[in-house]
Amino acid sequence: MHRKKVLLVVMAVAMLFLLASCINLENVQRVNYALRVAEEGGVKEGYLNVEFTQIDEENYQVKLDFALGEESFSSTSKVKADDIQGSLFPLMLSNPSIAQTLGVLSAAQVFLAPAFLGGGELSEGFEWKQKDEEGETEIIVPASETRFGKEALWVEARKDGKLVARILFEKETSFPLVVDFQDPEQLESGQNRFYIEAEEVTWR
Repeated sequence: MHRKKVLLVVMAVAMLFLLASCINLENVQRVNYALRVAEEGGVKEGYLNVEFTQIDEENYQVKLDFALGEESFSSTSKVKADDIQGSLFPLMLSNPSIAQTLGVLSAAQVFLAPAFLGGGELSEGFEWKQKDEEGETEIIVPASETRFGKEALWVEARKDGKLVARILFEKETSFPLVVDFQDPEQLESGQNRFYIEAEEVTWR
């Protein structure tokens, strides 16, 4: 039993690392996200602010401020310039709520897979459908807009006709600007909706 628990922990850590590495941070200097989580007992609000400041040619300072409901957390650390993608991984281990928030941002990337696996480019008007024993999954790109000075695409995911996720990605790097998960099966127990929206982005 002990070995099984250890294996589960190792698998969870590996999954968190993979999720953290999915967020493309290479062109981001600062991002301020507003958070809103609808639960069975009410709504929790908060924020996630991440800022990268270059120290020298090889190093960056990473500052993170997080709050959700009654929880809050702040951290300042140093990261190598060539390891910015993995800079949030240690912070995910420090707080379960931060881990879930970053996990939701990263999981949004999954909805881009059909376009990339098909060798195509995601653009307005894109449609993809797949039907199996679990039902029909549909992913569409209904609209685009300019946000924070860059072109962004809206991506909607539906399961058996029901909207389960709506996401706004910066087109060039697929950086998530809005993530709206509306499917309780994708969230933690007791949660009905997880909404994240960038209120400020400074590009490098």
